Amino acid sequence: MANANMNNPYPNQNGQNMNRPVQPMKQCKHCRQMIDARAKVCPYCRKKQSSSGCLVLLLVGGGITALLFLLFIFIAVMAAVSGDDSGSNSESGVIESVVDSETDMQTSENDSQSNSEETTPSYDLSDAIEVPSDILYDYGESYINCKIVTVAKVGDQTGETLKFNTDNNESFFYSFICTFTDKMEIENLERDSEVAFVGVVEEKDSTFNAVQIKDCHIIAKGDDVQSKKEEIENNREQQLEFAEQSKAEAEQAAKEAAIADAEEYKSSCNTVEYEDVARNPDNYNGENIIASGKVIQVADGWFNTVTMRISDE
Repeated sequence: MANANMNNPYPNQNGQNMNRPVQPMKQCKHCRQMIDARAKVCPYCRKKQSSSGCLVLLLVGGGITALLFLLFIFIAVMAAVSGDDSGSNSESGVIESVVDSETDMQTSENDSQSNSEETTPSYDLSDAIEVPSDILYDYGESYINCKIVTVAKVGDQTGETLKFNTDNNESFFYSFICTFTDKMEIENLERDSEVAFVGVVEEKDSTFNAVQIKDCHIIAKGDDVQSKKEEIENNREQQLEFAEQSKAEAEQAAKEAAIADAEEYKSSCNTVEYEDVARNPDNYNGENIIASGKVIQVADGWFNTVTMRISDE
């Protein structure tokens, strides 16, 4: 028995041989009894055992946190230093931007002031004729294909077309029918307000007695109209003389053209006998003829036509 115990270095309390080593032990911090090193609760005093591993973990975690905090401070300091340099550059850029903006604003103000001081719009008025509106309405044919400037009262607006009226127009129709190249020019104009405009006279409508004007532009409105109107009125006598002379010349030219047309028409006519026409009317369809006889009836027709009944007896 003694030999068996000597051969087994790990006997138990009963003297039995054990082939496995004794588990490591630790002393309870509360009752001082020896207990299993892995025990979390003392089997004697039933109190929990603090783990040194947790303490190690806490120490390691605290160290890592401290290192991260120092690293964060280092990065923040470097960013601040870099920010100062970029901030100075940014501040310089902002100052330059402000200076440029102020320069642009000053330039814009100068341009606006320069535009406000201009007496004529940007388009050319050097070849435009200033005509009082009543003369232009009465003698519209005299200004066909002419660029004119006049003042009239705003009427109806339809798209890019604006209609104007004059004091000497007593009909139900408007005096001027104007077509504008820019619709924005005639928006927000008050009805019956006077404006000055420029345009090219196309024709005078014989049906509605309205002057057709194209390529129009507003050149004055509001308080600026009166001065333009007075300027146009200074040309009244000159324009009235021009319009009357042009109308007389046009009427004379029309008469001469009508006479020439009449002579040409007469020369194209052939003398025929009534019996021949009555016997073969289809042979003379569309032909210009000369017939003679006694007028027994005259009747006015549509569109300035006249119907005459003639007897050959």
